[in-house]
Amino acid sequence: MPEYLPQTVCEKDGAETALSTYALGVLEAELTDALRKSLNGTAKAFVPLGNLTGLMLLNGRGMKIPVRFSVESAVSVRFESVLTGAGINRTAYRTVLHIEAVLFTAERDGAEPVTVTAAYPVYEAVLAGDVPQYGVVRAG
Repeated sequence: MPEYLPQTVCEKDGAETALSTYALGVLEAELTDALRKSLNGTAKAFVPLGNLTGLMLLNGRGMKIPVRFSVESAVSVRFESVLTGAGINRTAYRTVLHIEAVLFTAERDGAEPVTVTAAYPVYEAVLAGDVPQYGVVRAG
């Protein structure tokens, strides 16, 4: 993912200090669209024949029968920037990609939707300033 994150570089020492918010917005839209396309459609699963009998004793037993079902999803992709203290005159900057997908099928039983969430750190930097110098002056 780092190759997709255009960075603005500080001229002072060459340290990366910022990410382009426009590029992050474009990346967010592209990821949302790609995930939506890959998660919607038809899925295939193999169910043991014993599960179809309704008897608990036979669950998980027997030959596996292929079952196809339709899957629909709702996808949310967002970036979050977090600043935290990292010492004297230092701040840790982190950008995190949050993905949430809600998957559901059209079943007679009215199965509950499945929610999958993930968080990926995509950028980290420590911003450092000059440490102030204090002196003690005695009157007297």
